[in-house]
Amino acid sequence: MRILVTSSKGGIGKSTLSVGLAVAFAKMGRRVLLCDCDLGGRCLDMLLGEENNVLFDISDVASGRTDGKSALINPWETENLFFCPAPAVYDPEDFKDGALMRALRDLEAACSADHVICDTAGTVFAPDIAGGFAETALVVSTQQPASVRAAETTAVILSERGLTDSRLIINMFEWQSAEKGIRSGIIDMIDGAGIRCEGIVPYSRSLMLAGEAGRPVSERIPVMQAFKNIAARLEGDTVKLFTGIPKAVSRKIL
Repeated sequence: MRILVTSSKGGIGKSTLSVGLAVAFAKMGRRVLLCDCDLGGRCLDMLLGEENNVLFDISDVASGRTDGKSALINPWETENLFFCPAPAVYDPEDFKDGALMRALRDLEAACSADHVICDTAGTVFAPDIAGGFAETALVVSTQQPASVRAAETTAVILSERGLTDSRLIINMFEWQSAEKGIRSGIIDMIDGAGIRCEGIVPYSRSLMLAGEAGRPVSERIPVMQAFKNIAARLEGDTVKLFTGIPKAVSRKIL
């Protein structure tokens, strides 16, 4: 499965979601390749605590300066989780004529990945990945109206490039604000984005702090169950949205 995690709206937790989903797949026994395709705006290396261990990045693979295997890192020494960082700055010449797609395939083959997760913004390289590599897009949105609008726009752009399997991930969902009517509920967000909902990730201060420290998230916090639910659904299992998440579901949050 080749997954694109994206949205044209920034600051909504795409990279954190990518890491959580990659870890969930890895804990299911899958071999997972996590690629930072946010060229010039990388941050996955920091979330994974690998910022001091980057020797090569995806631009080196795309340009032929190194091979896919040499660019791979094993975050937190996780045996079946592989990571390729993005460059801090990049030369557009490195990515001409489908070089990014070839690099992704080289990296995929180098680690014999079952699943590939590409994290990127929604307006730069995401359309190229949609048209030449990814099979499924996870379009991320928070409860902000601008974020919901961006999710709708992003799905249209991806569809125009040939990727029609876009699924909405509602990220950093705040139960209390939805119950009080201060922020959007789930149904309103799905209607606004016009995309099938694949998962809901509750807001988690613990997740935010773990990312800032570059360490794994504790298995005991509810947000990890949300990532597991999404991973299982992507593999075709029937899992209810709030399975294992200790929060009463009421009509108010829907």
